[in-house]
Amino acid sequence: MGVTFSLSCALSPKIQPMHKILLFIGFLFGFSQSLSAQEMNWENAPEPEEGQVMLRLRAYDLDGVHLLPNTSVFVEEIKSRKRHRLQTDSLGLCDLLVPQGARLAMQLREGETYIEMSVPDESLMRFLYDLRLPTEAQRKAWKIHPKGGMVLINAEFYDLRGKPVAGEEFGLERMRRSKKDAASLPILLRTDSSGCAQWLVNAGETYWLHHSHRPQFRQLPTRTALGDQVQVYTVRYTALTVQEREAHAAQLKEAQKLRDVSTAAQEEMRQQLQEEFVAEFRSIDSLQNAAAITRLNYELAAKKSPTKASAPAEINIDHFLSLQEIENYRKDLQSIAAPTKDYFQKQRLELIPTLQYVDSVWQDKIIVMDVTSSMLPYMNQLLLWLALKSSEKEGDAYLFFNDGDGIADFRKVAGSTGGLHQARSYDLASVQHSLMRAHLMGSGGDVAENDLEALLEAQKYSLRDTTTAIILVADALSPVRDLSLLHLLKKPVHIVLCGAISADSRNVFLQLDYIEIARKTGGSILTLEGEIRNLHQMQEGETIRIGEQEYVLRSGEFQPLPK
Repeated sequence: MGVTFSLSCALSPKIQPMHKILLFIGFLFGFSQSLSAQEMNWENAPEPEEGQVMLRLRAYDLDGVHLLPNTSVFVEEIKSRKRHRLQTDSLGLCDLLVPQGARLAMQLREGETYIEMSVPDESLMRFLYDLRLPTEAQRKAWKIHPKGGMVLINAEFYDLRGKPVAGEEFGLERMRRSKKDAASLPILLRTDSSGCAQWLVNAGETYWLHHSHRPQFRQLPTRTALGDQVQVYTVRYTALTVQEREAHAAQLKEAQKLRDVSTAAQEEMRQQLQEEFVAEFRSIDSLQNAAAITRLNYELAAKKSPTKASAPAEINIDHFLSLQEIENYRKDLQSIAAPTKDYFQKQRLELIPTLQYVDSVWQDKIIVMDVTSSMLPYMNQLLLWLALKSSEKEGDAYLFFNDGDGIADFRKVAGSTGGLHQARSYDLASVQHSLMRAHLMGSGGDVAENDLEALLEAQKYSLRDTTTAIILVADALSPVRDLSLLHLLKKPVHIVLCGAISADSRNVFLQLDYIEIARKTGGSILTLEGEIRNLHQMQEGETIRIGEQEYVLRSGEFQPLPK
């Protein structure tokens, strides 16, 4: 909120009739408004004598909307050092006789200059000055007050219940005007007991406002201001507190630990499978050979479990399924007349009905999928889903990503980590070969994944055909390594969340990165419960629900409401 002062003046009717008053408001120079001198009601004002000007102050709040009655204002004549203490009446007015041409210092507190202004150098004049002031409540709450020619920036932190929070860290950073301009470090402050951090800085600069968990969340362009102009920007930031954010991160970390127990076993199987492949074919590069993959498919993958499941209840998706196993499970699933969502959930096959819904909405699509070890059960479900619809004619495009093809974590750079493997086929075997190749060429590594790099590659494909939708099948517990690239995505991303909702407790474990991607791109969130659309159209304060967790849109991002 930019705030300045308004100024108007009128000649005393005794000296010269005045039919119009020129009103200057803030930095909108050139704006004028017509007022009759009689409307100013000068009848009760003291009469100026020779060499004097009758100064009338009209006090408004900083927004210039409400008059401020019973408000104290200190005025000091700079040359003579004479001081006056004034109190506005019920109409927000107060009058004072001052020398013509005097330079005055308006003060909120005695001895502390708020602004400086000059009265006309013309005797016997009546002069109206519209003054915008902080309210009494703001004066008491603020440790720093505005000042003419400067900018006061207030950052206020509130929790999701609407209560001010002390101890939250904000930073204010002046933006460089050019490459030659020296960089400046952010000025870091913590909020006080009223939840406010304040900076009094130079006008005419552009500033970045940071929060400790969200850099550059607000840009504040300020205007060059004169000595009688004040700008006040108050930014209200509502979010999880540091403690709540740490608690949420701890819950995700605990969920990751539980997941990593099974992931460790899956990663061990992946490494063993890779070693056996290299031992037989002498090089991991042989994964590019479809014939080699076919042999591996039957000779190695099938060793991990029986080749025939005796009943649908024994479907095992915790190892990489061979084509024979996929065919057996397909027959088992098709033998069930009408499997419900509850059935799929009990079988730990919740991705299949979600993909069936995706297929009913978007016939032309590219499926972008995380194929690191934690996603092995969902990779098998994708193949089962594909087998169940294999009689259909349409073929989808696929892009599998493994966060770098096994490179060391320290070499992973946003946008160029690698490990992207494309496939487009009507044939289950070809898709399975591509998926297995991408999976085996990856490695354990850290928990973050290169989702944005993969989505940007998929965008290149989808832009060639504007009807192609982008579907991201993501690990809900894995943070997005390269979220800084989100602004480059120009197409909606519809995100299928894997492992977000606990099947037994309905608790939700979800990296907020994915809601951010869906909202910023105009996409949607998909789970077994359905699709959450129009995230980009939701307004501040609106909520969504995933499982038993409610999320509220505050300060431009969805955040989990503490239970």
